Amino acid sequence: MTWSTDPYNVRLDFNSVVARHNVSQPARPGIAPSLRANMLDLNGNPTGRSLVASAYIYCSDCHNNDAARASGGTAANGPHGSKWTHLLERQYQENILPPLGPGTFFPGIAYTPGVSSPYALCDKCHDLDHKLGLIGGGHDTGFGRHRTHVVNDGASCSVCHAAHGVQNGTVTENQHLINFDAQIVGPIGRNPKPYMDVSRRQCYLTCHGVAHNGIGY
Repeated sequence: MTWSTDPYNVRLDFNSVVARHNVSQPARPGIAPSLRANMLDLNGNPTGRSLVASAYIYCSDCHNNDAARASGGTAANGPHGSKWTHLLERQYQENILPPLGPGTFFPGIAYTPGVSSPYALCDKCHDLDHKLGLIGGGHDTGFGRHRTHVVNDGASCSVCHAAHGVQNGTVTENQHLINFDAQIVGPIGRNPKPYMDVSRRQCYLTCHGVAHNGIGY
């Protein structure tokens, strides 16, 4: 069966063979260097949910009551209500759109670590502070510039990464769920869209008022 492209059909995001979260397909080894061994509960403690290769995650791991008992809270389980947008179990902030259009300066988000992080939902499975080098002595082996963009520039994870998967993505441009938010990140020169060449480890785009014309990472 051939899957068509439909940006409103989340099910198709999870069918990606290039970049997707492991909801309908098992996790693959070595894809995410920031991945924890186990998910964290709402208090930041490891749970019995393993994140090793071949593991699956569920929709309710991200979309759930913000105080769900399944995650260490005291309220009912299930994505029926949450204080966070999109019925998310934990906080996941997104940047305000640049007032002057894609590629220009946008207000940053102040980063704090752990369960109070603006990206606590990501931190549930990914060690943002150390393996991405946002604080402490960790080393950002995958990209090398997470601290610059997230801590210094205040860019949300959503500026560069898709939450579910990348339909019709390519190995060169969309590994690691890279899929730039075109409302925030603009193209450069005659390129029709912003993109990252992961094989050359270079960026071709305009963001936060800075031209990235082959900037290496």
